[in-house]
Amino acid sequence: MSGIFRVDDFALQAQRHIYPLYRKNGTGGYEFSSTMTFVKIEGQHFCVFAAHALSPREDHLNEIGVLRTDGEFMPLSSISRSHKICRERDLCACHTQQIEHKNYFDLNFVSTTEFVENFGWIGFPKKKAVQSIHRTKATKENVQKFLSDGVDGLKKWNNADFLLLGVELVSETENEVTGKHVNENVQYTHEGFKEQGYALKGMSGGGLFKGPKKIHSKEPVLSDIFQFFGIGLEYKNGLIVKGASRKSVEELLRELLQSNP
Repeated sequence: MSGIFRVDDFALQAQRHIYPLYRKNGTGGYEFSSTMTFVKIEGQHFCVFAAHALSPREDHLNEIGVLRTDGEFMPLSSISRSHKICRERDLCACHTQQIEHKNYFDLNFVSTTEFVENFGWIGFPKKKAVQSIHRTKATKENVQKFLSDGVDGLKKWNNADFLLLGVELVSETENEVTGKHVNENVQYTHEGFKEQGYALKGMSGGGLFKGPKKIHSKEPVLSDIFQFFGIGLEYKNGLIVKGASRKSVEELLRELLQSNP
């Protein structure tokens, strides 16, 4: 993937709420999976992703994880204090320590900002990622070749490029949010116009959020700019975005905390 694109500060801060997930492929290599999102509640930190990223009978997190800057694969089981897979909600939540240099959607924060009605969806489409890392290329040295110098002195991964979409709100229930995103005749910031937008497979697990219409705080923080709205799970028929609602995510996190304080 290309590391030459610059993003504006809003997009930069938005993408720090998410991270690309990979799976072990059983032969010593890795396959791109989907997106996970960082959230916090009651002072505790979590990563959340789509349960369908796991096989139907998979109840552990040993095969799915992230690539570290030292080139190693880190399964989510190694960083999770506890986890809960909810097939009904199509969500998996992992209770972790706070991860450095990442932004967390704060579910306890009460903002004075007036937020827009529609929402954004941010994630990593498979088509904008290194989809497969063969076992012969899965050494630490080769994995580290996907790194380049980023902003603020941090390393930047070039194995997956994020996508930030605007979605028109259609409905919101206690459990689900639905919106519309037309994936044709799309104008991308860097790639320009495309008659057909990127396929959105891999975006599942990416955060849904509302942006500010009017900020009232004199010293706004990130939660005055990014209001968590849910987790994107599905894109259907080139139009419909479906996701788990904010309330559904909150309920799962509280259930996890109650069962594993």
